[in-house]
Amino acid sequence: MFNLNCALVLLVLVPEAQEHIQSKRYYIMSAFSNRQSIKDMNDQINDASSGDTILASIDEEIASLSSSNVGKGQAFLDKALEDSEDNVKAMKRRALGARNTLTKTIKPDPVFDSNASLARDWLTASKADEEAESEGIIQALSDKIATQSAALLTAESSMDENFLRTGRLDNVSTLTQDPDSIRTDAERIEDSQYLSGSGVGIEDRIFAPEPTETNGLMSRPDNVDAVEAYTAEVAKADKDFNTAFVKKMADSEGIVDHVDSLGIPTLGYGILPETARNYGFDPDSAEYSDRKVLAAAVYNAMYKEAKTSYSDVFKNLDESQKVGVLSLYINLGELPDGVVTALSSATPDFDAARESLSSVVLGSPRDAAGKRKKDSKNNTIYTSSKGLSKRRAGEYNMLMKGQSGFEPITTVSVEGTKAAPEFVWKDKNDIEIHRYTPTVTGQGKVYQGLDDSNSMTTVDV
Repeated sequence: MFNLNCALVLLVLVPEAQEHIQSKRYYIMSAFSNRQSIKDMNDQINDASSGDTILASIDEEIASLSSSNVGKGQAFLDKALEDSEDNVKAMKRRALGARNTLTKTIKPDPVFDSNASLARDWLTASKADEEAESEGIIQALSDKIATQSAALLTAESSMDENFLRTGRLDNVSTLTQDPDSIRTDAERIEDSQYLSGSGVGIEDRIFAPEPTETNGLMSRPDNVDAVEAYTAEVAKADKDFNTAFVKKMADSEGIVDHVDSLGIPTLGYGILPETARNYGFDPDSAEYSDRKVLAAAVYNAMYKEAKTSYSDVFKNLDESQKVGVLSLYINLGELPDGVVTALSSATPDFDAARESLSSVVLGSPRDAAGKRKKDSKNNTIYTSSKGLSKRRAGEYNMLMKGQSGFEPITTVSVEGTKAAPEFVWKDKNDIEIHRYTPTVTGQGKVYQGLDDSNSMTTVDV
């Protein structure tokens, strides 16, 4: 009875059970449609409809549906999986197509630099009229830029970066001076003497006097008189030197304008017109019509220049020796390397200086137009000059003046031939002091012996 009731309930509640019964009834009816007895048919129906049979069938159906490996459950699962795979593939195709379409038609949104935009706005406002409202806009933009820049700072940001972005130095302690570090003038002087390594005990050190009414910060320094006296002494020495030199040049060169042996126009006192102009003096002006005035001005300028250019030479010489060296400098516009080397050492080498001096006897003759003469091969002609050898001998005498045992050169003689002359320096006892044979080397130059204006005779120094 219990089984029948359960079966009835299942028939009502389970559609699958009803369908099963109907299927069985149809099968049975079909099977016995060939005139079998209704009783047999009903018996089979009743057997098929019994509770136990129905429950067994239901259990079998449930087992089939609930299994994923056999029966309808497996079929249902396979169908679901197949549908799911198809759906996933379709979804992928739709998603890929949509992405390709978006890539082709949609451009990414630009990323704007807010600081750059603010900077442009700030510059635009800065160019506006300087009215109160414009100033307000500029200030507001400046504050906004500062705020955004400050937002980029982190705890690891350096003090330099902090200052560059905000214009402020935060977390910097206020600079204060320790009262103990404040010193008086006397203490500062004492410290400077100590730090200078003077080695003088504090009780023996000399401190500057405290300022008084006559010895204040703006008072005349004590050494001014000494400095002025020294400056005046140097100026007087230079003036005396220049005066003596002008006199010497008057004796050797003459005081009137002339043309020298090489055909070069020369002013009185041995000044070349171009040299005077190079130093800023116009020889044609009325101011310098007196050639002595012009000579004093030109030679003073050249002396100062020579002392600066060849300080190592002039510091080793006395006044007489300086006259000889300056004469050479004025004549050449420079000092020969051999002379500079010989006279720059702590102990001047006067023998080496003599060798260098005696070789400076060459000149280049000029034509009527003042140009250097050329030979048939367009080489510049050089000749040796007895007059230049005489001048070099005089300069050597001045250089050697006062030297122990020195006998001045008194004559310059010419030996050999005009094509290959030798200059011989001799003292008053006719003793030979030095001999030199001129030569010329170098591309584009040719030596033609003693100058045409010179003779082979001896000349006094």
